[in-house]
Amino acid sequence: MARKVRNASYMNNAKTIIECEFILDDGSVQRAVINKEGTAEDGADNPDWAWVHEESTTATIEENTKKKIIALRQKEADVIANNERRAGEELFNFKLKVFEMEEIRASKNTKMKAKIRRGDDMLKVNVYAAALVAMEMMEPAGIVVADMATPQADETTPVKKPRKKATAKKKTRIVDTIKDDKREK
Repeated sequence: MARKVRNASYMNNAKTIIECEFILDDGSVQRAVINKEGTAEDGADNPDWAWVHEESTTATIEENTKKKIIALRQKEADVIANNERRAGEELFNFKLKVFEMEEIRASKNTKMKAKIRRGDDMLKVNVYAAALVAMEMMEPAGIVVADMATPQADETTPVKKPRKKATAKKKTRIVDTIKDDKREK
């Protein structure tokens, strides 16, 4: 039975394992993995190893290996880019659903809406949306959110006076005083 070798490439850095395809007489293709060391007890090399190297040169096998590595890296990059694109689409669709909520759509708080629009992940968008909805729910109850941010002083709490800024005083030296002396001489 005659066979031919196609797409032979190394599978490890030590170059002791080859992956290839055998094309058989009937046109069928078999994938084969060939180990350099044979299974014989005498430790002789695998005869298929020598045959593959006769059918394909070492340079061809190394070239196929490089092509295979490049193709694998490109496939990984494509998968990563596809996942990032999908995540971006999911975030966009999530933001659309958030803005369909009545409380958010009717809100006049443009700062919080802008934060929702600029949110770069679903967690931030969710937090900002929840905060906006909470603020919108507090407004009809008469709770003003701006007042919540700054505590009001009551009569029991002593009011602290703001500290004066320290100013640097110019050091005067005896020489400066003699020069600046404006008394009549």
